[in-house]
Amino acid sequence: MAKRIGETCRILCAAPALIEQVDAPNTPADLANAAAVLFSGLAPTNEWLFAGKVPTRVPVTPRLRTNQIDVAIDACLAGLGFGQFLCYQVEALIAAGQLERLLTDYEPPALPIHIVYPSARLLSANLRALFEMFEMFERLEMFDK
Repeated sequence: MAKRIGETCRILCAAPALIEQVDAPNTPADLANAAAVLFSGLAPTNEWLFAGKVPTRVPVTPRLRTNQIDVAIDACLAGLGFGQFLCYQVEALIAAGQLERLLTDYEPPALPIHIVYPSARLLSANLRALFEMFEMFERLEMFDK
């Protein structure tokens, strides 16, 4: 069983210092020869997905490839390369001006977030309480789907 509780988006970002050095990309194709920081949990290959008139996969050259999100974000903050992350992973850094969001017109469609559980008959009290909390947020329009 699965219950959809929201969604998140995939965004491209970079440190302001890197953007000053190499200029911000105007299209996904501009990233073809740019240094990249790859988080393998989001990009298992050396490609990033972008939307637009036609969905595009852009090959990137990783300066660093890691399966640790904190390492990838720190490398991006240090100006090692452009990074693609889920919005909730970097939203505070973008709000603080430590990272800049790029190519917003080419962001792929949002990804759904689900709670997956064995069956409705086997709901624990904790899981039932979590579902009730999300239902309350939906009623109060506090949680945007």
